[in-house]
Amino acid sequence: MKIFLDDQAEDERKGWVPDGFVVARNFQEFKNALEKALEINEKIEKMRLEATAMLLSGEPTIIVATVSCIYSLGNPKDWEQMSTTIQSGSQISRSELIKRLINARYERNDTTLAPGNFRVKGDNLEIFPSHYEDSAWRVSFFGDEIESIRQIAPADQRSRATVAEARLLPASEFPLTTERVAAARAAAERFAA
Repeated sequence: MKIFLDDQAEDERKGWVPDGFVVARNFQEFKNALEKALEINEKIEKMRLEATAMLLSGEPTIIVATVSCIYSLGNPKDWEQMSTTIQSGSQISRSELIKRLINARYERNDTTLAPGNFRVKGDNLEIFPSHYEDSAWRVSFFGDEIESIRQIAPADQRSRATVAEARLLPASEFPLTTERVAAARAAAERFAA
């Protein structure tokens, strides 16, 4: 348990909060501790997404973690349903792939390419999977056909490799299929009635 106190409350806390629980005594310490906690949570989320991607890849994988780290990863069937495998030469429109990305909780951002985002540049669609740190995909279209898939460096958009296939997993560690959203909405409506 963490309790954050300002300087005035520091004197008052002596009788009711043990010394070991006081982490910050002023706003700046509180802000710094909060920023550090958020940074750690982002790292943990990225590691959880990466671990999930490895498990879903079918490759032999060993993960050593506490129960709290792997708790609530979601239903593997939901992950499979929300994943999209793209292949060079396959028929899919750019708008259909964008729709799938949005359903998989990717966000469109045409200015900055960051984990969990995608952007559209002409006939190209650049996708930065959440579980990657320094690698994204550039999908080039010719009409409704995927012409090529290239692995790129997000920082400078330079091509690293051309691949025949890429698997796009959900951008969030909590994938929500349309069926689950509809069921939750119906349950909320029943509860509210």
